[in-house]
Order: sequence, then C-alpha cells, then structure tokens
Amino acid sequence: MKTSCLVFVIAVAVTALPSPAGTRPGYGGQAAQAPPVAVPPSADERRELEKKLTELAVRVKALAARKADPALVADVDIYRKAAEYIGRFPEEFATKAFTPDTVAQEWAAKTLDVFTWNFAKWLRGDVRVKDDRFVSAGDIADDNLILFGDPGSNSVMARVIAKLPIRWTKSEIEIGTRTFSAADHVPVLIYPNPLNPKRYVVINSGHTFGDEDFARHQRVALSASRRLLGGEGERRRRAVRVLRRTVAVQVADRTGTLTIAGSTVNITQRAATGAPPVPVTLSAPTANAPVGGQSITSARPTLVVNNSTATGNAGTVTYHFEVSDVNTFPNDAVRTFTADGVAQGTGGTTSWVLTRDLGPNVLWYWRAQATNGTVTSAFSNVETFRTGSACTYSVSPTSVSAAVGGGTFTATVTTDAACTWTAVSQSSFITVTSGASGTGNGSVTFTVAATTSGARTGTLTIAGQTVTVTQQGTNLVAGFRLMDPGRLGSATTTECQIRSLTSVPTQCILESTSFPTGTNTITGYSWVVSYTYPSDKTFIQTGTNRQFSFTEMCGQTGSNDSGLQVELKVSLTVTDSEGNSVTVRSNAGSQQLLSLRAYVCGI
Repeated sequence: MKTSCLVFVIAVAVTALPSPAGTRPGYGGQAAQAPPVAVPPSADERRELEKKLTELAVRVKALAARKADPALVADVDIYRKAAEYIGRFPEEFATKAFTPDTVAQEWAAKTLDVFTWNFAKWLRGDVRVKDDRFVSAGDIADDNLILFGDPGSNSVMARVIAKLPIRWTKSEIEIGTRTFSAADHVPVLIYPNPLNPKRYVVINSGHTFGDEDFARHQRVALSASRRLLGGEGERRRRAVRVLRRTVAVQVADRTGTLTIAGSTVNITQRAATGAPPVPVTLSAPTANAPVGGQSITSARPTLVVNNSTATGNAGTVTYHFEVSDVNTFPNDAVRTFTADGVAQGTGGTTSWVLTRDLGPNVLWYWRAQATNGTVTSAFSNVETFRTGSACTYSVSPTSVSAAVGGGTFTATVTTDAACTWTAVSQSSFITVTSGASGTGNGSVTFTVAATTSGARTGTLTIAGQTVTVTQQGTNLVAGFRLMDPGRLGSATTTECQIRSLTSVPTQCILESTSFPTGTNTITGYSWVVSYTYPSDKTFIQTGTNRQFSFTEMCGQTGSNDSGLQVELKVSLTVTDSEGNSVTVRSNAGSQQLLSLRAYVCGI
C-alpha cells in the first residue's frame, strides 16, 4: 500500500525558477520579474565561514569517537554540511532579498532544528527536506507539505498563501478581520492544500509535541513490554524493540506469532480502513447586488451575495459583511461597518440589510466572506454602489381655505427624480383621493367634507411637510330624526316597521332638528328620501315644511314574518336667511343609519 509522506520545504537561501508566465510569485502575491541579485561574501565573512566549518568538523569527529548517540552526531553533521554547502555555493545564499534576518526565518530555522532532531532521535529516521525549487508537481500531488519561511523566500509558500484565507505581506499579516504586524508575528497553521485539496499544507510548524512527550511514551511502552515478557531481562526487551520496528503497514488484517525466550507472543495487525475525510473548504462568495456603482435610493440598502461553495462537511455556514467608503476597509468603526453571523440564505443567495443609515451621495465599497467557525473563505470580489443625494421637498400650497360645503383641492410636490414621498390625512374630515405616494415631482388630490357646525381646522402631511386646511363655520346646524307614530308615537327611532293587523298603510315621519345659532333664520328644507320595497322608490320634497312623511303597505313582495329590513336613505339640505345651506345625510357624520322593516299583514 502506498503511504503518504511529508515533504519539508525549508525557506533558506534559494533562487526560484520562473513560472510559466515568465515571473514567479513574490512576497504578498506580487510578481517579481527576476531572482534577487547575488551579493558575494566578503573576505572576512568567508574566513568566518571556514572557521565555523572547521569547528563543526572537529565536533563531529569527537562525537563519533566517543560513540555518541547517532542522532546527535547526525544533527551536528547537518550543520557542517550546511556550512560546507554555503562555502561552495555562496551565490545561492548571499542575496539582498534573503540575507536580512526576519521573524519568519528565525522561526523556521529554530522550529526545523527541533523538528529534525526529535524526528531523528525518537522516530529513528531522517526527514525528507527539499529546497522550494525542487518541489515537483508529483510531490504536490502525492504528499502533504510542510513549508518554512515566508512568501518572499519560499516560492511554494507564495503560491499557497495566495489561495489561503490569509494575507501576508512584508508589513502585515491579515487573518479574518484581524491584522498583525509582520515584524513580530508569524502565522502557524494547517490547512487543506489549495494546490491539491486532497492533501494538507502546514506553515512554519512541525509536530506540536516535544521531547518530554516522546520520553514519556517510551517509558510507558517499555513498562508494558516488561509486564508482557515477565521480566526475563535485557534480551527480551531488545527483542520487543526489534518487534516494534519491524511491524509494517498492511492493507488487510494479518496475524502472526513470535517466540521470545520460550514464550509465544501472538500478534494481530489490523488493516488501515476508511478513506481520509474530505477536507473542508469554503470558496469565496460572489457579490450579487448592488454592483457596478449602482445608484440606490435607500439609506439602508440590502447587500446580496451568491453563496459560498463548500467541500467536506462544512456544517453551519454564516457570513461576514463589510461596507466602507474606502476600498481598503480600514479597521475604523466610523468608516467601515461590519456584520457577523449572517445566516446563509436558501435559494443560493444570502442577504444582509444595513442596520444604519449611509451618508448621501457617497460611493460605497462592500465585500463578504463565509465561515463555519473553523474554516473561513477568502473575501468576495469588492463591489460598489452609490447612495442618492439628500432629498429636499417643496409643497404648494401649504394652507387651504374651504367653504362650509367643503370641496376638492390639489397640492403639488417638487423634488429630485429619485426622491420618494407620501401624503397622509391627519383629520377625519379630510380625505386623500389620489397621490397618496410618489417618486419625483407629483400632485396630491384631497377632499374636505361639508361642515354642519362652526369653523374647524385640519391638516395633511405631504412629503414630510404640513398642509393646513381651514374650513369656514356656519350659524346653521342641520339634522333630522325618524319617527314611527303608529308604534312609538313621537319618540325617535332608527327603524320604521311596516306592519298592520287590518291592512292599513303604515306612516313613517322624518323631522328636521336643524336650528340657527345667530340672528339668521331657517328659510327652507329640501328632502330626498329613497328605499327599495318592493321596488326602488325615491321621494323629493322642497319647501318650508320641516317634516316629510310617507306611507307603505305591509304584505308586499319581499315582506316576511320576521320583517324584511331595507336601508332608508335620507338627505336634508337646510337653507337660512343669510343664504347659507347645509346638507346632512343618514349614515354619515352624526346621523345614524336608518331602515324600514316590512312584515306580512296580520302580524
């Protein structure tokens, strides 16, 4: 069975090969047109190097003579070989781009030292180290990668970093919404390799357990082996060490036995099962709307992205939105507005409505990214929109005078084409009949009802401005009442019942309750009465008679034992000596709904 190995790419002095386009990724994802210019070491530097090389050679020989731990000898010899290589090929290491000591280089050197030393001592093997120039497409396809250094010194890391959800430049490191100085920080992480999502990439870290952890596990294993072999001595312990080294990885279960000092040990090895889990990745969402500098009228627009695409079991995905008046999205609450935890929407898009008003006539930049709490995608493409100008409105007229009889009036609205407005009556006797809302210039039509009493004032709110309506009063109060004399005498009622035991017509009487409030006098009454029984009927009476009466017969078509109820519609216009006239109607204003109830005769 083919097993995965780790390829360790150390970011020491290397000269990258050109990319297919003739350039190589540079620090922070920028393109560098040529490798750094070599700076040969000075005579003093070369002498210092040769001195160190001699010292290291002496130490290696001394350790070997003392039969020191082979891992320690190998560790020291690595430094000797490195010094020898630098002396033979100084142009590979002494360049302006790579000679400065950086935090990333120091971290890489120290971490790799500990990593290789522990690996050789405890795991009994040498790590496979390659310069970034020699990492092949086959390595990326078959192996996990451990990369040391920074994007400026490690070309493989530069390719990987450009596709990870972090940004690493010479001056700063950006992870999510946080930014750190590159002068004293180094990112340490493991992530699905964007060059091959079936493998992982580790940045600036080896194993995360130390020398003491190795020693503790060795003591536990040794104690277990002693108990297993019954304390037969060093010979059996050596056999167990050999046994631990020689058990190999298999693709199917297998069993075997081992005889140690006359004792039989049964060994069962289980096959590796299951494919490795698919690593979780989240693609960057894409901006949907608004885009392209689109002009919007709302001060709190809705931002929409096309959802991120996930691989593996991503779980619950939420979104982080950012809006700013500059395209760098500074960490400034006054200039950049953010939202976290926006739930992923259904239907392929996710929306967020801004929770604060944006300034008018500004070009705004926005972007979003997806996260499941562990993995965070790259930001979406940055898009733009422009908020509209601040709207101003002019309404004319702002005051209206209405006569006693009311009337219909119109107000005009003047504003910018993108500005919206509404018109709402604030008084019961004023009704907006058209133009209740609009955009840009427009007009509002409203009616004022006739008054039956003194002067009154009402208002409308049009495009945020107040329009005042003043209606003249009258010294004439109009009204009427209904009487059913055959049943109730002179009492007021809202229903006249058409019924008779002897088939005698029933009389209904309407009487004016109008009166003047000044020196004026009532000079005339005009009645209009209508109802449907058994067919449509209308009666008109004009003159000085303050009463109007009519009769109806029981038992006509439609009448029944419980009484057929029909609406009695009445209109009365009263005129006074000053020429004023006031009209009142049933079921309007203070006048009640009136009705007739028709029964069969004999009830």
